[in-house]
Amino acid sequence: MEILEAIEVKECCHCHVEKPVTDFNLKNKVTGKRQSRCKPCQAIVSREHYLANKEKIIERSAINAAARRVSLEKIVKEGLAAAKCEKCGTANQLTYHLNRDFDGPCVSAILHNGMARESLMEAIEHSSILCKSCQGATFHKGLEPYLAARRAGQPYEAKRTPKNEYKSRYTKANKDRRMSSARV
Repeated sequence: MEILEAIEVKECCHCHVEKPVTDFNLKNKVTGKRQSRCKPCQAIVSREHYLANKEKIIERSAINAAARRVSLEKIVKEGLAAAKCEKCGTANQLTYHLNRDFDGPCVSAILHNGMARESLMEAIEHSSILCKSCQGATFHKGLEPYLAARRAGQPYEAKRTPKNEYKSRYTKANKDRRMSSARV
C-alpha cells in the first residue's frame, strides 16, 4: 500500500492563489512559520518598495557599509599588531597575502566594500601574513636577487634580455603552437 503525503497549501494574501507551502519564504525558522505573500508576490512588493525609497535605501546602505568598514579595519589592525612575517620574521609593514587555493575575495577588497565580518574571518583564515618585501618577492621571483643585494647594502645590476630575444621567443612559441595544431 502506498502512503501519499499530504501537500500543505497556503493562500497568498496578495494574489489570493492557493500554492504549496514551499512557495512561501520562512518567517521564523524556530517556529516554522511562513510569510503571508508567496515568493513571486514578495519580489514584486520588494521591488516596488525599493523603487519608491531608492535614495533612502542607498544612503542607509552606505552608512552601514562605512560603519562595518571601521569595525573590520579594527579587526585587521589588531590581528597584524601582534603578528610577524611568516617568511622573514619582521614585524614591519605587514599585510595579509591570500593563498592561491582560496577563491573568495581578499582582505583589502572586503575592507574596501564593507562586507560581512564572516567574509573577513574566512579571508584571514586563508591568508598568510607577510611583510611588503616578502609579498613583493612572492609576486616577482626575479626580485629575490635584488632584495638580497639591497639587504647586504650592495649595488644590484639587473641582467636585461634584449628586445630581439623576446621577439624570437614569442615568434618561436607561436610557430610551435601552429605546427602542433596543424598535425592534429
